[in-house]
Amino acid sequence: MKKTKKNNKPKKRSSSVIFEQTRHYHRLQPDIVTDKFLEIVSNNLLEWARNDKDALILSEFYVELGVSGQTIRAWKKRNPSFAKAVTLAKMAISVRRQKGMLRKELAERPVWRSLPLYSESWKDGEDYKKLHEWEASVKTEEEEKKATTYVINMPDFKKKEDSGE
Repeated sequence: MKKTKKNNKPKKRSSSVIFEQTRHYHRLQPDIVTDKFLEIVSNNLLEWARNDKDALILSEFYVELGVSGQTIRAWKKRNPSFAKAVTLAKMAISVRRQKGMLRKELAERPVWRSLPLYSESWKDGEDYKKLHEWEASVKTEEEEKKATTYVINMPDFKKKEDSGE
């Protein structure tokens, strides 16, 4: 009997690149991550971020999808379209959060503090410096309010005796 050699060369990947295997959040069964899968996730992400009025925290979508931040970062590195979808979703959420703050529907301080997470211009630019200046001014105002002493003169309300007038 002749022994045949097996071809141990790695197979070439198709255009539908398989990145990794993940587990579906609800079914806990393996899902294969392909470009097509990431395209579907991108579309779902953008639809959620644009249309769901309760979409205020991006990680909420990731939790529902059943993936970690580390997985999302890997997908963004490997698929530029997915990375762009995440950026657009962040922008939509940032606008919703800022409008909610201006309408007094959302607390001001948490929205301001988390803006660098949702807006690229807040990360590196002048806006981020303005945020710190604003926080410092708020702290100064609060300290001034605490340090201010108010003196209130109250008139004597005791009944004065008639002096015959």
